[in-house]
Amino acid sequence: MKTKHAWQKWSLLLAKYTGSRSTEIYQLRKPNIRIEDDINYILVTDEYESQCLKANNAKRKIPIHKRLIKLGFLEYVERAQERILYEITSAESITSWFGRLVVELEIPSVNELDELRSYHSFRHTFISNIRNNHSFVLSLIQQVVGHELSKGGITYKYTHGGASIYRLNEVVNSYHITK
Repeated sequence: MKTKHAWQKWSLLLAKYTGSRSTEIYQLRKPNIRIEDDINYILVTDEYESQCLKANNAKRKIPIHKRLIKLGFLEYVERAQERILYEITSAESITSWFGRLVVELEIPSVNELDELRSYHSFRHTFISNIRNNHSFVLSLIQQVVGHELSKGGITYKYTHGGASIYRLNEVVNSYHITK
């Protein structure tokens, strides 16, 4: 929360609470922040100049997490220029800064399961958290993160670490020996 520049704070929080790609976050514009049926959302699109999408299914609506609203994201958008993260000139600014931040904070480059930590890890964590801790239909998660609607596909590859130790404990302790 105490970053030198506003773009640093919001690029991290948007990654954490939307599971979006760095390129999607970088290219957000004020008109991409919308409201429908009293729900604020981000429209990930390629309709504006210099916006592009990784795939067709990347075009999507992402409801804005209540924590982002509470932290002042909508007010930040109001003060922003045309582009939300107007202070930087590329998505690489986000990922390279984050890489330096991880080193500066002496955070290991891999976690205890040897999974690489990078800015993209926020996307993996977002997907893993929702898949491992909630029982949403997979297609809903795929729509939020812009994955192809399938029986698993790439979304399975983004789910790391499995369930929490609490959930695993429930599984183990649900085993009952019957005589």
